[in-house]
Amino acid sequence: MAVLTQQFSDALTLIEPDADVASAIKARQAVVDALAADDQFTNWGFDPVLIGSYKRHVSIKRIKDVDVFCRLRNLPEGVGPVDLLGHTLAVLTAAFPGEDLVTLQGRSVQVTFPELDMYVDAVPARPAGGFWEIPCKDPGDGWESTNPEQLTQLSTDMNEKFDGIYVPTVKLMRQARRSLRGDSKPGGLFIECVTYWAFDEFKGEFGSQAEYFVEALEGAVRVLDRHIAGAPIENPAMPGNELRVSASYGDFIALRDAFCQAAESARRGLADDDHCEAARTFRAILGQDSLGEWVFQLPEDCESYSESRSGFAVLPGADQLPAGDSPRFG
Repeated sequence: MAVLTQQFSDALTLIEPDADVASAIKARQAVVDALAADDQFTNWGFDPVLIGSYKRHVSIKRIKDVDVFCRLRNLPEGVGPVDLLGHTLAVLTAAFPGEDLVTLQGRSVQVTFPELDMYVDAVPARPAGGFWEIPCKDPGDGWESTNPEQLTQLSTDMNEKFDGIYVPTVKLMRQARRSLRGDSKPGGLFIECVTYWAFDEFKGEFGSQAEYFVEALEGAVRVLDRHIAGAPIENPAMPGNELRVSASYGDFIALRDAFCQAAESARRGLADDDHCEAARTFRAILGQDSLGEWVFQLPEDCESYSESRSGFAVLPGADQLPAGDSPRFG
């Protein structure tokens, strides 16, 4: 069995977005400070919290966007999504003057930081029982429920349950999705949720990162197969609610086919006694990072190894994960 422990460890290091963390903190704080200085936001009980893949520690290189969940604990009932987004837009436009720096999105207001090559989405939200409500994609349609903080907790709990292997596996799955499907939908959050349900179905533990990655690929295929056959995928953070994703039936078919091929190749690679061939297989699945570097490095004794026998091929990747339309905030 080719577990390639060092190569998987190095791959996780290569996709870690360390260089972007300081920029993400700086950009997020600038937006939070601007909103906190507004008297209306203060009266509305402004209580921001970081959400998204960065918060859940499953981001991969590069971090291009940061989500700030703007909890407004005292928002009056009469303030609707259109007015709320309008006020948020006005506050941030005044705080960040400049052409096209602040943009109204469907559910949020986006602030671009060109010098950091990054943007921040400020998502206003009001309490709604045990959940939160954010504007619908078309704010004129009202509110929709979400629970992004619960997704963070579920990720932490699953990681603890599997002794720290869940989060690294999610990173590898997100990188595989990027390598295999580029900027096609569905995006990284969807594959994270699919990986969550794959782990939820595991009957035991495995001995290496390689095995968890292979099992997660196979588990994802099973989840996708059921979904394509008509079974909804539940939002982990909102029991009983379907995971809403802006993707076509063809997108799901293409994702399932790509992951099915990858899973079959990865299973053969794991079982291969030739560790060089196995390494080439995993390298093909994980592709390249945003700088064009191979994520999965070959062992030193394999550098001059002949071309892979597996026949596994990948589509060109993309520099960043697509955001998708939903469920953007949990």
